[in-house]
Amino acid sequence: YNCTYLDPDEVAEVDCVMGAFMLVRAEAIAQAGLLDTQFFLFGVVLDWSFRFLLAGWKVVYNPSVTIKHVKRAAANQSPRAQIEFYRAMDIFYRKHYAASTPWYLHGAIVSAIALRQGVESLRVSLHSSRGQQEAHP
Repeated sequence: YNCTYLDPDEVAEVDCVMGAFMLVRAEAIAQAGLLDTQFFLFGVVLDWSFRFLLAGWKVVYNPSVTIKHVKRAAANQSPRAQIEFYRAMDIFYRKHYAASTPWYLHGAIVSAIALRQGVESLRVSLHSSRGQQEAHP
């Protein structure tokens, strides 16, 4: 969905598609495996698409198929959603890239994700404590 350089009316090979709707061949699932339950809400489709590519399958965007997807609807209902976004980022990185990343870069990547997740956790904590104070004046 971030391939703004592609013509939205043309079929195209992409790295990942929106997980709101995916049509997947049984053979591809047999080769790449099922969805990884380590992920919660975010990252699972990115991981799955990445594993399809590693197994030699193509991931294709097809504009002739349309669905209604309310972006971030589930995420906006949960203050923990953004925290989970960064947790998913960490899981994906460690699963697919950590082993081949030089130690100094690994440290920077893990630190940056942890810092961003920590900032988000603090924001959620401050927001919910502010909401509790407003509810009980």
